[in-house]
Amino acid sequence: MKLNPRARPRPISSLPLAAPGLLSFRLALPHSFIMIGAKDEADAMIQAARSTPKPRMEDLQRWDGQAYVPCRSSAATC
Repeated sequence: MKLNPRARPRPISSLPLAAPGLLSFRLALPHSFIMIGAKDEADAMIQAARSTPKPRMEDLQRWDGQAYVPCRSSAATC
């Protein structure tokens, strides 16, 4: 495979990084993301709280198979 030297590399934070058996989430911060592997949205918020004092559901994004998409305010609709 030939790489295009002018192509911009895709940031690692735009890829799914969860271990097998977990779903990929990321929590948006002002200048970066917290990458999270979790069983569901509630678990993702628990894991996010380990890295930041006040995680917000509005900042949580879930990998949908092609891109990260925002979770809604209710964990059941993420």
